[in-house]
Amino acid sequence: MSDNDATRPNAFLKYVVESKSIISSALAEIILYPSWFVSILRIMKPYTSTSDVVDEMYKDYGFFGFYSGICVGVAHRTLTNIISRNIFQIIHSATETKDIKEELKEESTIDFKNSLLSIASTGLASLLTTPLLTLQNNIIANPSLSFRDIWYDLTSEYGASVLFRGAIPNVISSMIRKSVFLFGMPYVGDLVRLCAQTENTTALNTLTLMGVSLISSFISAPFYFAIVYLQASRNFSNTSECWNRMSESGASVLWSGFPASLVYDLPRSSLQWYLGTKITEITEGCGCFPK
Repeated sequence: MSDNDATRPNAFLKYVVESKSIISSALAEIILYPSWFVSILRIMKPYTSTSDVVDEMYKDYGFFGFYSGICVGVAHRTLTNIISRNIFQIIHSATETKDIKEELKEESTIDFKNSLLSIASTGLASLLTTPLLTLQNNIIANPSLSFRDIWYDLTSEYGASVLFRGAIPNVISSMIRKSVFLFGMPYVGDLVRLCAQTENTTALNTLTLMGVSLISSFISAPFYFAIVYLQASRNFSNTSECWNRMSESGASVLWSGFPASLVYDLPRSSLQWYLGTKITEITEGCGCFPK
């Protein structure tokens, strides 16, 4: 078989297909990053409306100001997914990890062993990539500063350990989100199927992913509130102190970033799923990768 044979499997396209969840996650992050940026600013300014936050940011830094820290954000999301997947594969000595978000099961059955291992892998990956999240949140808090300035200011004043501030709520938040997706997906899917009265797979997948995203975002919102204050403001020593002091005027402040984050969270999983399916369709249809 010659190297120009169109029926010969293409190594690059095979890699693209096998890494489609990572690639689609990075693409979704790039597309939706401004909404995530605004949600972090809302947490840092809990008593300022979202519209005022957006207006102030736009006046000071322009449109591209909403993309401050995007390189670190994409690197954080991508590296977390890669580490989580590799940890899971090592534990199972497997060659491929099945992503439960790529299909809606006909029955509400859950593989508890694999789910728990996946949750643990996600938690460990989140712990290891906490420094990137710390840098991202500090860049968002100080968009006028460069990555180099942020790095120098943090490490010179507090030492390298400051990069792991917020690690505990970050791990808990990540594990909560993963748990809701793994254990909630089949049941939310069944509920959506019952209420929607449609057999359109795309619509069912989209509605199910949005429903699970809504639940996971709401539950994990207080933990991400603590992450932002522990990493970007450093006025508190732990999550409990942050919650107690910031919620003196009402516990609802802990969800101050939740409405804005929905603009990011609700479409993210659906967009990632859609991009993943398109990657598969494009590579299969180009004649270089066998179906």
